Amino acid sequence: MLTGEDTAKKQLNLAQQRGERLKRLRGLLRLSRKSMSELYDIPAGTIQNWEDARHGGLTEKGAQRFIEVLKAEKVDCKLEWLLFGIGNPPDQLTASRDKRVAQKVEINREAKELDNIAKELTLFYEHNTNAVDFIIPDNAMEPQFLSGDHVAGKRYFNEDIAKLIGHACITQTQTGLIIVRTLLLGSKPGQYDLIAVNKQAKQEDCDLYDVRIFSAAPILWIRRANPVTSS
Repeated sequence: MLTGEDTAKKQLNLAQQRGERLKRLRGLLRLSRKSMSELYDIPAGTIQNWEDARHGGLTEKGAQRFIEVLKAEKVDCKLEWLLFGIGNPPDQLTASRDKRVAQKVEINREAKELDNIAKELTLFYEHNTNAVDFIIPDNAMEPQFLSGDHVAGKRYFNEDIAKLIGHACITQTQTGLIIVRTLLLGSKPGQYDLIAVNKQAKQEDCDLYDVRIFSAAPILWIRRANPVTSS
């Protein structure tokens, strides 16, 4: 028959085992007590009490709260394992924290890059009348311009368009199509050919012939948010 002292020792041992499992999981997440407290509004002192088996250690209510944190961190943990060690431990992250941190860093980098592009474009528009910008959607102008490049230029109209023969231009046709191509004279007066540089481009109608042009802007500004590096 268990004495009161034996029962107390058993409860302390159970609380200590739960605390060790909590420490193991927090290590898996690579989160300090302070970080976990800030992210999930659980006091750092409470987490320490759970892990060090103070004041009775981790309760079932506390375990359920901790499992919600684990779910948010993409870790699948069963209540039975956390409380009693029953079943398989969640040794593997469903999605590693390192990968998600790297993704967050990349998202922040891209956001900063977009902010820089917006500032540069604002200045470009301020210093160039009839400015226009465009994001290239295809590979027809590789290697000079890549899909995803953000480009800008100053538009020319009417007879001034003929001054741009041989230049890569952001071109708007009379039908409203906006496209980046090399501008050449067409076979008919007042009409132009829009020619792709990349002859391996697979898009249909890469080259357009005898097109009437509303405006053409030689490219004066380019930003490549995600440069392609050679291996």
